Amino acid sequence: GISNCRMRFQLLVFLLMTASFCAISGQAMSYEDCCLSYNVVKHPKKLSRKIIHHRVQGTGGGCNLPAIVLTLKKSRIVCVDPEEKWLQMFLKKSRKWQKETRTRSKKLSDSVGEWEQLNDLVSVTGLQLNMVMGG
Repeated sequence: GISNCRMRFQLLVFLLMTASFCAISGQAMSYEDCCLSYNVVKHPKKLSRKIIHHRVQGTGGGCNLPAIVLTLKKSRIVCVDPEEKWLQMFLKKSRKWQKETRTRSKKLSDSVGEWEQLNDLVSVTGLQLNMVMGG
């Protein structure tokens, strides 16, 4: 009778509240991937060898905590305080390495271009490039 109907109503209210909570929680999680706190890094050198990507999390766009978000091997995410000294050193080395890599790439590209020009010249003159190179 009435108690059975009341019990069903309470169950319905509970299920609706649970569903709406899940929907709200899901929205908050998918709104943006924000670091809500910093991870404590006990072994920075060991961790820095596993970093495959990093990005800066600013305080705009719904995130309240400035952080460096590190993506490690096996897709593990670590949030680090941008003020950490080891992290600043890592980022400095990373920028230097990227700059050197770009410089080496440009030099290699220039060398390949020169090689192609030399190859074109050799083709025009009818010589075999490997003969000129001693091969």
